[in-house]
Amino acid sequence: MDTKSHYERLLLDVLESANNPDLAYQSRARLRRALLALRRGPKGSLVIPPVVQSPSVAGIVERIERKVLTLSQPSESLDLQWRSEWNAVSSDINQLRQAIAATRPRDMTEP
Repeated sequence: MDTKSHYERLLLDVLESANNPDLAYQSRARLRRALLALRRGPKGSLVIPPVVQSPSVAGIVERIERKVLTLSQPSESLDLQWRSEWNAVSSDINQLRQAIAATRPRDMTEP
């Protein structure tokens, strides 16, 4: 699996679980894992992480991280506000998917 497919799968998993309030904690964990992967890049790979190579990806990731600070608190109740916040995050995730698709993966050996 190439790196773009890997990130796409992580983000699709987040969107899939975010549609079900019963999977709230799973959605939060998946989102944290996806954002961390975008910052670090694939383990054992020389591919530069998307956040490093694309200012657009970096901006969207930072925006999602700010929103998730309150959304991802374990005590957050699953109410209308929570659902509204997840809808906003889901929209950002879709923008992130598009931004990642538009980047060309580069590795650390390229100038």
